[in-house]
Amino acid sequence: MIIRKATVEDYDAIWNIFQAVIKTGDTYPFSPTTSKESLHQHWFADSMSSYVADQDGKIIATIRGKTKSVKV
Repeated sequence: MIIRKATVEDYDAIWNIFQAVIKTGDTYPFSPTTSKESLHQHWFADSMSSYVADQDGKIIATIRGKTKSVKV
């Protein structure tokens, strides 16, 4: 397994994981009605760093974090 930066080619696999997590309705801050189209603003926004766990070419996990900008 490798952990790597997510790419737009991972979009469908990330959506499948994300949708499975939010569909129960007990996650915060995402509603179970969050659309696949809006995933881009959550996972691939300029302010986000997103990664996937790739096992033998299959995405098995994803994580994202907000990129912190520091003013110098």
